[in-house]
Amino acid sequence: MKPYSTDLRLKIIEAKHKNNESMGQLAERFGVSYSFVSRLLKRYEATASVEPNPHGGGKPPLLNSRQIEILNQLVEEDIAILK
Repeated sequence: MKPYSTDLRLKIIEAKHKNNESMGQLAERFGVSYSFVSRLLKRYEATASVEPNPHGGGKPPLLNSRQIEILNQLVEEDIAILK
């Protein structure tokens, strides 16, 4: 899932400071979760940044580069046979 845009994040911060809306109101108004608004406001207060955290990395690949090369070669051969 892609992170929310910086523009949306800034709009939430701006609405909080302009209208002093509650986190629940902000979440409903912008169509995001309460926990997102909470984390965003805490991060903004601590760092003055609204940028998303870097991606965590995910699971390591199950195949190494050599195995991927072999798999690609086999797929290309199958495609050539089907044509």
